[in-house]
Amino acid sequence: SATRTLPMSAHTAPSLPTPQLVCDVQITSKTTLEKLYTWPAGTVLEYPETSATGSIGHLFPISTFTPTRNMMYSTGDPKGGPGKKHPVYVDILLDDNGQKVPCKLSFKTCIRACPYADLEDLRAPHTTASWEEIARRLALEQKQQDDHLSTNAILFRKTLSYFVALQRQGCGGPPHEETVYSASELDERDEWIAQQEQIRRGHSPRPTCNGRLFFRYDGQGRAFVVCEHRNRKGNLDHLIDFTAGSGLYNTEYLEALFFNDTDMIAEFEEQGLAVANTGPSSICTTVANCSTIKVDRVNEHRDADGKIVLAALTRLKCKCKFLLYEPHPEYAKQCPWVLLVCHGDHPHPIPLPTKT
Repeated sequence: SATRTLPMSAHTAPSLPTPQLVCDVQITSKTTLEKLYTWPAGTVLEYPETSATGSIGHLFPISTFTPTRNMMYSTGDPKGGPGKKHPVYVDILLDDNGQKVPCKLSFKTCIRACPYADLEDLRAPHTTASWEEIARRLALEQKQQDDHLSTNAILFRKTLSYFVALQRQGCGGPPHEETVYSASELDERDEWIAQQEQIRRGHSPRPTCNGRLFFRYDGQGRAFVVCEHRNRKGNLDHLIDFTAGSGLYNTEYLEALFFNDTDMIAEFEEQGLAVANTGPSSICTTVANCSTIKVDRVNEHRDADGKIVLAALTRLKCKCKFLLYEPHPEYAKQCPWVLLVCHGDHPHPIPLPTKT
C-alpha cells in the first residue's frame, strides 16, 4: 500500500502534486461535477475535496491500488453498485476512439466513533481538510497523550485494563467444576458475554472454567488473584496470578474494583479524570474511519448504571458519499483511468492521519 503516515510532531504541510482543474464537467445525464481534478500517477490523496451542494470529481491513472485505499474516510472493500452484467457509463471515461467504456460503480460512506464520545462536539462539518485543521487536531491529541503519560495516570489505566482483562479472559483453566451464580450475577454475566461476542465478531471461544475470580492477600501481604475452584490439595489447573501485587498495578484501586467498593472506585476515577482526563468516566475522543481494523475500540467506559462496558464503535451519520467508477478489467488498457466522485459534506471533524 502507498498509505502515508504523518508524525504527531509534524509542523509543515505535506506537499501534493498540482492537479489539472476543470469546472462544470458533465459526466452523466443527471450529474455535472462542480470541479474535476485530474491527478498525476502516484498521488496519495487522503482527504479528497467534496461539496455540500454538488459533486466533486477526482480522476486518477489506474494503479495497483484504488485511490480510496488511502482516504482517511475509506470504508474498506467497496459496497453496492450494479454488477458486471449491468455496467455504467460516464462521459469522461473513454477509449482511444472516444467511446464510453463499461465501468463498475461502487459506493463508500464515511466514519465511526465511540458512543462515549461527545457526539455533539464531533459535529463539525467540512468539505475540505486544511493542513492547519489537521495540525491543530494532531497537537490536541499529542497533548492528551502527554497528559496520559504521567506515572499515576499510567498506573491507573494499567490497573483498570488488568482488571477488565481478567474479567474478559476469566480463569482460563479447564471447565471441570460447576459454578453456581445468583440471578443478578447471571444477568451481569450475560451482558458481559454479549459484549465479548461482539468484539470477537461472533467467533466462539474454547470452553474454559467460568469460576469467579477473587482478590486476596497471602501471609506476607502480597496481593494475588485466584479462581474460586483452585485447590492446592485437589485442582491446580485453575488461575492464580501474583502479578496483581508485583508493583505493576495500584492494589488499592484493584481491590476496590474486585469488591465493587463504589466510594473508593469513585475516588480513584474522579482523581484520574481531574488530573489526566483519563478513566472510564472520561469523555472519549475516539474517531476512526470505517476501514479501521478494529471492530471495537476496547477502551473501558462506564454506562449510565456505573457498569464497566466495552463500547462498540458506532457509525456516524455522514451525508458524504463516495462513488468510484472503474473500467472493467478488459478495458483498462484502452481507458487507464478511475473516477472518484464525492458528494455532500462531512458533519464531523477531520479524521486524523494513520499512525501505523
